[in-house]
Amino acid sequence: MATSLVSILLPLHNQGGQIEGIVSDYEEALSQLPLPHELVLIVNGSSDDSARAAKAARERLPNVEVYELHEAGWGRAVRFGLQRARGDLLCYTNSARTTAEDLL
Repeated sequence: MATSLVSILLPLHNQGGQIEGIVSDYEEALSQLPLPHELVLIVNGSSDDSARAAKAARERLPNVEVYELHEAGWGRAVRFGLQRARGDLLCYTNSARTTAEDLL
């Protein structure tokens, strides 16, 4: 049986100051899974430093992908991420309301 890839989509809007903590917490939790994973960060319509923070996370962690949309919209970001995700198993969540433990 082939190993499945889990794709976790995280739409982000004006969360620049929180992205490092969110990604670190999710990475720590997801490392406990017996499957490989990717975090797909979709910065959507942010007017703060969310894009810079997301790109910094990508530089630190090889399984983080970052996309930037100039128009805001949680649903738009989810649909965009679903088209880009490489995983066999897909999950999207609201990073402002879902903890890493909830995700697992």
